[in-house]
Amino acid sequence: MTFVDGTGATIQYRLAGTTINRITGGVTTPLIGGVQAFTVTYLSAFNGATNTGTPTGTPANVRLVRIQLVTGTEESVAAYSAANQKATIESIVQLRNM
Repeated sequence: MTFVDGTGATIQYRLAGTTINRITGGVTTPLIGGVQAFTVTYLSAFNGATNTGTPTGTPANVRLVRIQLVTGTEESVAAYSAANQKATIESIVQLRNM
């Protein structure tokens, strides 16, 4: 994903292997490791009562972005081990100035 902030700086978020990186000004900063799944869905509308949205592939119609992320332990551990930790998050971001 690529954004331009209020100062005109370009900011990219990129999945490389199992790490999400933030890239700005030619500097790559690792943000999240152990990524097992990462999904970004662009929506033209969203119904909070039913938790459903209308996907769109047309940039001019994007009003919201759904981000879904699953992370896990970065080290190699057995699936049954208590050290095998996972986290799942989901967020809906409504774009400003639309």
